[in-house]
Amino acid sequence: MQNPPLPADYVSYLSVPEYLAREVSAQKGFTVVRSGDAVGVAWKYGPFRFERYVGDIEPLYDNDGLFRLVTWQRIASTAVPNWWKPSRFVMHTSRTGYATVDSDPEYYKKWSSHAQRHRKQWLKQNWDIVPISIDEYLSAYKRSKMDAFLKFLFSSQLKYKAKGNGNLLHIVGAKRKEPHSQTEAGFVFIDVPETKQSIHLMSFHTDDAKKVSAGTGLMDYWFQHASRTGIRYLEFGCFWTLGEANSWKGFSQFKSQFSPTFRDYPAPLARWMGSKGRLLH
Repeated sequence: MQNPPLPADYVSYLSVPEYLAREVSAQKGFTVVRSGDAVGVAWKYGPFRFERYVGDIEPLYDNDGLFRLVTWQRIASTAVPNWWKPSRFVMHTSRTGYATVDSDPEYYKKWSSHAQRHRKQWLKQNWDIVPISIDEYLSAYKRSKMDAFLKFLFSSQLKYKAKGNGNLLHIVGAKRKEPHSQTEAGFVFIDVPETKQSIHLMSFHTDDAKKVSAGTGLMDYWFQHASRTGIRYLEFGCFWTLGEANSWKGFSQFKSQFSPTFRDYPAPLARWMGSKGRLLH
């Protein structure tokens, strides 16, 4: 695994207490926790308690607290400290990617030639990208061809993300420049001002929107938003790697056109902490 060095000012938003506090505020049973200098999230499932930390700061061992399974997803470090064990049973992010935003007005020239051609095509269309409501997004989303279960899952996720992140969550849609036209593509992202990051949360397009390169237009809107608002890093989320489901390989290829820096993660670590006599809270 060969990763480029992280920029000096790059910090994972998943280790930022302010962001985590916004996230858990709308999730019943979830809390922000600290273990030494590491910040993470804790939750309970029945009588069992779990904690998850992301970053290269090792959570401190605690033998006196509640008995719990602690998981730790490192970002750059590959060392395995004593008592920690790699675990295949922990949810694992294999690869993510981020784009660095600067003041270059020709930022799009860093994209692939294919993406640049589609941007040109989009700019010739008689379409707009405008802010839309959750209800409008979900109404259009239901008309897309995405799997019914994923529609349900992502719809539920959008509602609690909106509740926790407030006006830091942005929903935009692509429409024809015609009176009363419907949303034909949508894009949702969350700004994290503490780390100057913006996170792609979800998106979709109908067949009509695909024909006019609306997906590329929405990406272009996101880049321009970042430049206007002082966002430094655009977080694309997960990318497909060998052995993962082919169903989302196509979207990974699409995102790969927008000059991301890829990040491959070491296996997550896990260990039990706390007193077995304190299983219940």
